Amino acid sequence: NAEYMGIPILELVSMGGHDCTSYSENDLGHTSLGFSMTLIIYCMFGLGVLCEHYFVGSLMVLSKRWGIPDEFAGAVILAGATSFPEFIAATADTFYFENNIGLGAVIGGCVFNVLFVIGASSVVSSKPLKLDSFTVLRDMGFILGIFVWVWIAILDGAFVWIESLGLLTLYIVYVTCLWKLPRSSRWSALSDPPLTTTGAVTRISRPSEPEKSLVQPQAEPDIVVPDVNVEEPYQRSENPDESSDAHLVLISKVQPPRSGKSRSVVERIFRFILGPWDFLFSYTIPDCTLEHLESFYPLTFLISTGYISGMCWLVVDRASLIGCGFDISPTVMGLTFLAIGNCVPELLSSIAVTKQNRGPMVVSSALGSSMFNFCFALGLPYTIKTCIVSPMHRIPIDSDHVTEPVMLLAVSVACLLLVLLISKWFLNRFVGVVLCVLYLGFLAHQLVAD
Repeated sequence: NAEYMGIPILELVSMGGHDCTSYSENDLGHTSLGFSMTLIIYCMFGLGVLCEHYFVGSLMVLSKRWGIPDEFAGAVILAGATSFPEFIAATADTFYFENNIGLGAVIGGCVFNVLFVIGASSVVSSKPLKLDSFTVLRDMGFILGIFVWVWIAILDGAFVWIESLGLLTLYIVYVTCLWKLPRSSRWSALSDPPLTTTGAVTRISRPSEPEKSLVQPQAEPDIVVPDVNVEEPYQRSENPDESSDAHLVLISKVQPPRSGKSRSVVERIFRFILGPWDFLFSYTIPDCTLEHLESFYPLTFLISTGYISGMCWLVVDRASLIGCGFDISPTVMGLTFLAIGNCVPELLSSIAVTKQNRGPMVVSSALGSSMFNFCFALGLPYTIKTCIVSPMHRIPIDSDHVTEPVMLLAVSVACLLLVLLISKWFLNRFVGVVLCVLYLGFLAHQLVAD
């Protein structure tokens, strides 16, 4: 007898999805729409804090304890962690909303990663950063293969079991190649070392502290904001082969200002806005990046997953409501507004890595996130739906709003390759400006066309 928006859940599911008739006139009023938009933006900030510190932190501790290779951890585990909101959105869309808003969020998130994440990171870089052409071309080759597969799937306006299973298979092939194929060079050989490089990388924690209770207020979580003092509470191995690129993403932390320096206005504003999230997470999630709580990383992972799932579900529902209120297709809402919000963790971590002069990892993470979005975030729920929950079920696709963005995504990858060839495989401000302008053009086109 459970109800949602006044409609029995079983009846709503049997209707085949969650459409605009599920909302009342009050829900679609200007006050409700304004509140929903504010709530979505604030939840996006919360997701950024949650993913960047707790969720990614638990996975980095896992990769360190299990001895997972650096490149695999960076391109698979880290990319999956920062793209987890897209996975939740796609899952909610597949099994409940069924209006393609999750598909739109995945496609839009891929465009955002390829163009804006790499572009913004290039703009904030203090100097040109050399890339590894072999790694970039390898990842682009996989992405283009995925595009061809998705294009075949959307031609008939629906995903069937073999197309869904094919996405998962492609991701398994990609992960296997990362595990088995040797790299042409090490990240450490392509970029300058971080500012502090003493000792050995033994953990991704802050300095050890006295033993405390399991869940308690800890130091403020990692938040990357512009122009603040950034230090690196870790140490690098004298042997380059022992340093972990995957672990280095988590290292940018906003530290208390050094003596004699006051906090910037921007940092004060961010701290005030994110204060409630800091308070909630620090009291309810064990901070496994602290040495004495590191063994609780499974609990950190589980609680973080629960928070992310609930927040993403709320965001998808409110985004659907806003689309109904402004007569915007759910797919377009996913391509634009929802995609940008879900990619906040990826953007923040990429900017932090760029400030450490580690450009190759930015591109690898962005392209790896795009492959995770298509193959895993879509492939897993689609496979479960078409092979287990409803065997032989066809998942309808809004081809009118999906076909063109998929083509533009392929064009975006081609543009990225072109500008990198022109810059001779360097990330610089020219590359950043071009990619950011291309993304703004994509965004404007989607909104105007709808």
